[in-house]
Amino acid sequence: MENLILLLENLEQPYTLNGTTLIIYPTSSPMLEILPGNWVSTEDSTELHLDTTTFDFIKYVAKRIISLADTI
Repeated sequence: MENLILLLENLEQPYTLNGTTLIIYPTSSPMLEILPGNWVSTEDSTELHLDTTTFDFIKYVAKRIISLADTI
């Protein structure tokens, strides 16, 4: 999980940790479209929610690299 938080910080993507749920807040950045998590609608906006107990950062990065390689 530490790696994902470092990634979010380097991307300047706002987030908060609420228990075991990482909440990633929307910005105008297109990065939000490729970040992990499930879209959750709130009264004010739509956020990405990610269960930190089941998220596998290495699998996530590997999938993104494979996807990028397929487009090249």
